[in-house]
Amino acid sequence: MFKQAKRSSIESILVIFLFIIFSSAIAVIILQGARTFDRIITQKEKAENFRIASSYINMAIVKNDIAGNISVTDAFLGSQSALVVKHAADEAGLVTYIYYREGYLWELYLSEEDEPDHDLATKIVAVDDIHFSYSTAKQAIEIDYVYHNFAKTANVKQVVALETR
Repeated sequence: MFKQAKRSSIESILVIFLFIIFSSAIAVIILQGARTFDRIITQKEKAENFRIASSYINMAIVKNDIAGNISVTDAFLGSQSALVVKHAADEAGLVTYIYYREGYLWELYLSEEDEPDHDLATKIVAVDDIHFSYSTAKQAIEIDYVYHNFAKTANVKQVVALETR
Protein backbone atom coordinates (compact mmCIF):
# COMPACT_ATOMS: atom_id res chain seq x y z
CA MET A 1 0.00 0.00 0.00
CA PHE A 2 2.88 2.33 0.73
CA LYS A 3 4.30 1.74 -2.80
CA GLN A 4 0.90 2.59 -4.26
CA ALA A 5 0.76 5.90 -2.38
CA LYS A 6 4.35 6.72 -3.33
CA ARG A 7 3.67 6.01 -7.02
CA SER A 8 0.48 8.08 -6.86
CA SER A 9 2.31 11.06 -5.33
CA ILE A 10 5.11 10.81 -7.95
CA GLU A 11 2.48 10.79 -10.72
CA SER A 12 0.82 13.83 -9.15
CA ILE A 13 4.14 15.68 -8.98
CA LEU A 14 4.85 14.80 -12.62
CA VAL A 15 1.40 16.05 -13.66
CA ILE A 16 1.97 19.31 -11.77
CA PHE A 17 5.46 19.64 -13.32
CA LEU A 18 4.00 19.01 -16.79
CA PHE A 19 1.30 21.60 -16.12
CA ILE A 20 3.96 24.16 -15.07
CA ILE A 21 5.96 23.51 -18.27
CA PHE A 22 2.82 23.79 -20.41
CA SER A 23 1.76 27.03 -18.66
CA SER A 24 5.25 28.50 -19.06
CA ALA A 25 5.27 27.67 -22.78
CA ILE A 26 1.89 29.35 -23.26
CA ALA A 27 3.06 32.45 -21.34
CA VAL A 28 6.21 32.69 -23.51
CA ILE A 29 4.15 32.36 -26.71
CA ILE A 30 1.71 35.05 -25.55
CA LEU A 31 4.55 37.45 -24.59
CA GLN A 32 6.36 36.91 -27.90
CA GLY A 33 3.10 37.47 -29.79
CA ALA A 34 2.46 40.70 -27.89
CA ARG A 35 5.99 41.98 -28.63
CA THR A 36 5.65 41.11 -32.32
CA PHE A 37 2.24 42.79 -32.47
CA ASP A 38 3.63 45.94 -30.83
CA ARG A 39 6.55 46.08 -33.29
CA ILE A 40 4.22 45.64 -36.27
CA ILE A 41 1.84 48.35 -35.01
CA THR A 42 4.75 50.73 -34.34
CA GLN A 43 6.15 50.21 -37.84
CA LYS A 44 2.71 50.65 -39.44
CA GLU A 45 2.25 53.87 -37.48
CA LYS A 46 5.68 55.15 -38.56
CA ALA A 47 4.93 54.32 -42.20
CA GLU A 48 1.56 56.08 -41.95
CA ASN A 49 3.15 59.13 -40.31
CA PHE A 50 5.77 59.25 -43.07
CA ARG A 51 3.02 59.10 -45.70
CA ILE A 52 1.03 61.84 -43.93
CA ALA A 53 4.10 64.11 -43.66
CA SER A 54 5.15 63.69 -47.28
CA SER A 55 1.61 64.13 -48.54
CA TYR A 56 1.04 67.22 -46.37
CA ILE A 57 4.25 68.89 -47.54
CA ASN A 58 3.56 68.03 -51.19
CA MET A 59 0.01 69.42 -50.92
CA ALA A 60 1.23 72.65 -49.30
CA ILE A 61 3.75 73.21 -52.09
CA VAL A 62 1.46 72.32 -54.99
CA LYS A 63 -1.49 74.31 -53.62
CA ASN A 64 0.56 77.51 -53.21
CA ASP A 65 2.91 77.18 -56.20
CA ILE A 66 2.81 80.78 -57.41
CA ALA A 67 5.94 82.68 -58.42
CA GLY A 68 7.91 83.64 -55.32
CA ASN A 69 5.53 82.04 -52.81
CA ILE A 70 7.53 78.89 -52.03
CA SER A 71 11.00 79.14 -50.49
CA VAL A 72 13.27 77.50 -47.92
CA THR A 73 15.09 79.13 -45.04
CA ASP A 74 18.02 77.48 -43.26
CA ALA A 75 18.00 79.74 -40.21
CA PHE A 76 14.47 79.28 -38.93
CA LEU A 77 14.17 79.59 -35.13
CA GLY A 78 17.89 79.19 -34.82
CA SER A 79 19.52 76.61 -37.03
CA GLN A 80 16.82 74.44 -38.56
CA SER A 81 15.50 74.49 -42.10
CA ALA A 82 11.90 75.34 -42.83
CA LEU A 83 9.63 75.42 -45.83
CA VAL A 84 8.18 78.93 -46.20
CA VAL A 85 4.81 79.16 -47.94
CA LYS A 86 3.45 82.63 -48.64
CA HIS A 87 -0.27 82.64 -49.31
CA ALA A 88 -2.19 84.50 -52.00
CA ALA A 89 -5.80 85.44 -52.78
CA ASP A 90 -7.97 85.41 -49.64
CA GLU A 91 -4.97 84.61 -47.44
CA ALA A 92 -2.67 87.28 -48.87
CA GLY A 93 -0.27 88.61 -46.24
CA LEU A 94 -0.16 85.31 -44.36
CA VAL A 95 2.70 82.82 -44.31
CA THR A 96 3.07 79.21 -43.20
CA TYR A 97 6.34 77.78 -41.92
CA ILE A 98 6.63 74.00 -42.04
CA TYR A 99 9.55 72.59 -40.07
CA TYR A 100 10.88 69.71 -37.98
CA ARG A 101 11.45 70.00 -34.25
CA GLU A 102 11.47 67.65 -31.24
CA GLY A 103 10.38 64.57 -33.22
CA TYR A 104 7.42 66.23 -34.95
CA LEU A 105 6.54 68.05 -38.14
CA TRP A 106 5.22 71.48 -37.15
CA GLU A 107 3.19 74.17 -38.90
CA LEU A 108 3.35 77.82 -37.93
CA TYR A 109 0.68 79.98 -39.60
CA LEU A 110 0.94 83.72 -39.05
CA SER A 111 1.04 87.15 -40.62
CA GLU A 112 4.12 88.09 -42.66
CA GLU A 113 4.85 90.96 -40.24
CA ASP A 114 4.81 88.75 -37.13
CA GLU A 115 7.97 87.24 -35.71
CA PRO A 116 7.95 83.40 -35.77
CA ASP A 117 7.35 81.86 -32.35
CA HIS A 118 7.43 78.09 -31.81
CA ASP A 119 4.88 78.37 -28.99
CA LEU A 120 2.24 79.34 -31.59
CA ALA A 121 2.96 76.35 -33.85
CA THR A 122 0.78 73.28 -34.32
CA LYS A 123 2.04 69.67 -34.31
CA ILE A 124 1.21 67.89 -37.53
CA VAL A 125 2.61 64.38 -37.13
CA ALA A 126 5.45 62.50 -35.43
CA VAL A 127 8.43 61.93 -37.75
CA ASP A 128 12.05 60.86 -37.32
CA ASP A 129 13.72 63.84 -39.03
CA ILE A 130 13.12 66.17 -41.99
CA HIS A 131 15.39 68.68 -43.73
CA PHE A 132 14.27 71.11 -46.45
CA SER A 133 16.43 72.55 -49.23
CA TYR A 134 15.94 74.41 -52.49
CA SER A 135 17.59 73.08 -55.65
CA THR A 136 18.22 75.91 -58.09
CA ALA A 137 19.39 73.45 -60.76
CA LYS A 138 16.12 71.51 -60.63
CA GLN A 139 13.94 74.48 -59.64
CA ALA A 140 12.48 72.23 -56.96
CA ILE A 141 12.07 71.82 -53.24
CA GLU A 142 13.98 68.82 -51.90
CA ILE A 143 12.80 67.19 -48.71
CA ASP A 144 15.12 64.73 -46.98
CA TYR A 145 13.40 62.36 -44.56
CA VAL A 146 15.16 60.12 -42.08
CA TYR A 147 13.08 56.99 -41.61
CA HIS A 148 13.94 54.41 -38.93
CA ASN A 149 12.72 50.90 -39.67
CA PHE A 150 13.58 48.40 -36.94
CA ALA A 151 17.41 48.45 -36.76
CA LYS A 152 17.86 50.14 -40.15
CA THR A 153 17.83 53.82 -41.00
CA ALA A 154 16.79 54.98 -44.46
CA ASN A 155 17.16 58.41 -46.00
CA VAL A 156 14.27 59.15 -48.32
CA LYS A 157 14.41 62.13 -50.66
CA GLN A 158 11.27 63.72 -52.07
CA VAL A 159 11.65 66.26 -54.86
CA VAL A 160 8.71 68.54 -55.64
CA ALA A 161 9.27 70.53 -58.82
CA LEU A 162 7.91 74.04 -58.85
CA GLU A 163 5.73 74.89 -61.81
CA THR A 164 6.48 78.59 -61.46
CA ARG A 165 10.17 78.64 -62.29
